[in-house]
Amino acid sequence: MLYIALKFLEYQQFRRKTLANIKSNEKNYKRDAKRKTQNHSQKSNLKTQIKKTVKTKDQADLNLSYKKIDSSVSKGLISKNKSNRMKSRLTNSISK
Repeated sequence: MLYIALKFLEYQQFRRKTLANIKSNEKNYKRDAKRKTQNHSQKSNLKTQIKKTVKTKDQADLNLSYKKIDSSVSKGLISKNKSNRMKSRLTNSISK
């Protein structure tokens, strides 16, 4: 019985946090929160890889950065134009 009461309290706190009146809106809120954390993590990994490439100026790191940039475009994290700009800047930073 205590477990049910705790789950109910947890559910009530979630309802207050989402401000959703409809069940599907609550589900959308949960889904969007999950996607936000995943996108943030993937963008962070991409930025870290780019910084590592600029620091080491290694061809293998450059290829890995290109691969991560291309996968980010296919996942919809960044636009095609931004990916081309990032690649260009990376290439220029390594060639100097």
